Amino acid sequence: MSWIALSIWAGFVWALGSISDKFVLSKLVKKSVVPVIMTGAVGFIGGIISILVKGLEPLPLTHLLLALLAGFFFIMFAIFYFKAAQIEEVSRVTPLFYLSTLFTALIAGIFLGEIFTFTKYIGIALLFAGAMLISLRKPYSIRLGKAFWFMVLMAIFFASNWVITKYLVTTSDVWTVFAYTRIGGFITLLHIVWINRSALKETYAETKLKAYSIMTIKEFVTLSGVLSVTIAATSGYITLISALTATHMLFVLVFTIFLSLFLPKIIKEDLDKNTVIIKVIATSSMLAGVYLVS
Repeated sequence: MSWIALSIWAGFVWALGSISDKFVLSKLVKKSVVPVIMTGAVGFIGGIISILVKGLEPLPLTHLLLALLAGFFFIMFAIFYFKAAQIEEVSRVTPLFYLSTLFTALIAGIFLGEIFTFTKYIGIALLFAGAMLISLRKPYSIRLGKAFWFMVLMAIFFASNWVITKYLVTTSDVWTVFAYTRIGGFITLLHIVWINRSALKETYAETKLKAYSIMTIKEFVTLSGVLSVTIAATSGYITLISALTATHMLFVLVFTIFLSLFLPKIIKEDLDKNTVIIKVIATSSMLAGVYLVS
């Protein structure tokens, strides 16, 4: 499968994950740290499965440390993403994933030498503009909510994770890199659990089995997207891969409109005329950006 198809697949499964996240955080789980823990735990299981099926090749110490660092960045991304998803509409939060394209372009340009034409950078600018627009609560408003700043931090960690991953898979076995980055995330997770151990006892006691079941299935589905991008990075530029996963946003917009109209008990979002116009304009800007960078 080509790196383009793998990137679009990642966008699709991450959109399903975003819908699931909003449902769980709004109706089943009170604290955003719970899905963060599930992300790290399922990722670790995925890494172990990878080792059992594909084996584990030795890495130079510097590459091993970088893989573990990428895993740390991934968990930090999850922390800020779930915080944002808990307090904001999923169709507003999701496009802000593509602030990570801006940061990926900057970081990959510096450390990987991924320099593109002026047209492609115009596309990246359109992605950024669309993300900004869709985060505004009112037309012409310039005040940005807390979720926006959470997503800025998310984007920095997300971009850093993928740039390191791209560097590693160009010189090392992709399955080994995938496994070690999941292990790095799990090590970070253990630290988070230890720090929050007292509060987590009560939180986990209050969380229903239904929530754990949904989160577990969702994490395995979205983990396939992480693996897809990791494999795509072996042959494609990570900046362009990041841009193409913007199809995530398009899928989320379609899913949320459908659910709000026909299954509002699962997801119910604001669909007044002005809001829809803003989302359509922002979506068009971001899709134009995807076209230019792909």
